Amino acid sequence: MENFASKFVAIDPMALILTGEAYLIWTLIHHPDDPREINKVVFKGVDAAQKKGILQKATAYKKYAEKLNAAADLIIRAGAVK
Repeated sequence: MENFASKFVAIDPMALILTGEAYLIWTLIHHPDDPREINKVVFKGVDAAQKKGILQKATAYKKYAEKLNAAADLIIRAGAVK
């Protein structure tokens, strides 16, 4: 029997929020547990407009993820997925 999750491909959410060098730097950080340290490296050299754009993308993806989670909960509760 095929696993429900095996039908999907995982996407790194940070790849959707950050682009180019910022994403590369983020992935190379050894200890991503401390957001303050991540921000120092990732946002070094990023201007205010770019920071605003990154924050807007992150906020939009968070809202979208929350809606997906709510929809998945409804589907599971309805018994459509076992």
